[in-house]
Amino acid sequence: MQYSLYDYYKNSFLTLEEILKHYSEHFYLNNHGRNKIEKVLSKAVECDKMKELFGRSIQNRDFPERVPDFNDFSIAIAKTFWFLTQSNDTIALATLAAAVAWNKQINSHFLIIDDEEFRNNILLVFRKLEIVEEMTETKYKAMTDPYIYSKMTSNTDVAPSVQAVNAKIRLKTVILKKLKDFKISQYEYDSMSYDTLREYMVKMIYEDMNMIGSDTRRIANKFGIDLETLINEELERELNR
Repeated sequence: MQYSLYDYYKNSFLTLEEILKHYSEHFYLNNHGRNKIEKVLSKAVECDKMKELFGRSIQNRDFPERVPDFNDFSIAIAKTFWFLTQSNDTIALATLAAAVAWNKQINSHFLIIDDEEFRNNILLVFRKLEIVEEMTETKYKAMTDPYIYSKMTSNTDVAPSVQAVNAKIRLKTVILKKLKDFKISQYEYDSMSYDTLREYMVKMIYEDMNMIGSDTRRIANKFGIDLETLINEELERELNR
């Protein structure tokens, strides 16, 4: 049966970089070969259109509403001479590669957009280009069901889920960004004790991440991760650096 790769990856717990690797190794490789993958990855980040997009992002770093989205990346790729005659799955791969490079080179330094939000937007390229793949129902469900995933990747029932580990890593990334972005007035800072200030930070970040409908709440609930405990652990780690 054919499944949309947008649906396949959107509900997974892979990071954008992990999705790029998974897509290239498990789908694109079968149709195009490894040499083509390496050429696409190289062309995607070295083309002039992408360099221009990266430059604009640095200039507009203080304007979150100008963050490039999946359309910006895919259009820049499609307008590059080498990609003019390429297939949609090649455009999708190049878009992912360019977005991952942007996230590493630009977003990791300027913290323009939350990783989770950026990931979910970039995945829309699969829907835009109508990228589908033939796979079994079990394989499709394995990407979002840790029990099936562990059955397919391990010989024991008690082996830790790789996806659960990835989920925790992704939550930690969100927490670290929120800790760095946390703002408090001078009055609040002066009027609170050290312990009260810590409790206040944890409370505010927890409430933000635990909002109904948020991706972070969905991830935490699915894998039984205690958000408040995780926030406390990351705050402690940051303070002890």
